[in-house]
Amino acid sequence: MVAVQPDDSQYEDGYASYDEAEADCTPAEEPEPEPDPDKPKHKKHRYVCVDGEVIKVGPKDPRYKGAHKSYWKAKKDCTPAEEPEARYVCEAGEVVEVGPDDPRYDDAYASYDEAEADCTPAEEPDPEPEPEPEPETRYVCDDGEVIGVDDTDPRYDEGYPSEDEAAVDCATDEEDLPNKWVCVGPSEVAEIGPDDPRYDEAYDTAAEALLDEDCEEVLPTVVTTTPGDEVDDEELPFTGMDSGVFAAIAAVLLLAGISLLGFSRRVGEES
Repeated sequence: MVAVQPDDSQYEDGYASYDEAEADCTPAEEPEPEPDPDKPKHKKHRYVCVDGEVIKVGPKDPRYKGAHKSYWKAKKDCTPAEEPEARYVCEAGEVVEVGPDDPRYDDAYASYDEAEADCTPAEEPDPEPEPEPEPETRYVCDDGEVIGVDDTDPRYDEGYPSEDEAAVDCATDEEDLPNKWVCVGPSEVAEIGPDDPRYDEAYDTAAEALLDEDCEEVLPTVVTTTPGDEVDDEELPFTGMDSGVFAAIAAVLLLAGISLLGFSRRVGEES
């Protein structure tokens, strides 16, 4: 047995391996020796195809009788072992192909469609909750200055949504507010300034203050008689008009004068 190169005429018919050439190599014919009748005959190995591979078998192998004497005859008769079919499994919501070496192969599906029908999409992680919006800043007037406050400040609910609105509140100075009037007794009023705790409930004019129920004067009972009137079974003399009537008329005139005074003063301030 010899190796040949591509430029050798026998190259095309040569074998790729030494073992293949050796298997097909016929030794030079030598004269067969005389058979020894006392020596048992020795049977040669034969060849069979197992799972796509040619192997030698001896006389004791049960396959020996059906085996080939020639390696190449066994090779031609040898059908390659069928490759196992691919199977399919569902993995993380996707169908993937697995082979026999995969531990999931035995439980896998024979077809792609079967695996897809049983495939549950992978669960998407829950989205992170959106952060709550921060409360808007509001503005208040603090000692004549506009400042921003958050929802932890007790003044937040009464604050203004814009700095301009708070600035208007800051521009309103107590010293610029006009005086008002309050009732201090029957038919008696007093003028007060913005620093007076009664200012918010006071009246803009003295006349309005006089109309307050606290300013109503308690007038004495007036009794007028005519000839023949009786009080407690006693006949009273005719007195005409009592002095109480004159007092009532005087009170009405006083109220009218005060109202006129308040109106004149208000007109003067506006002008």
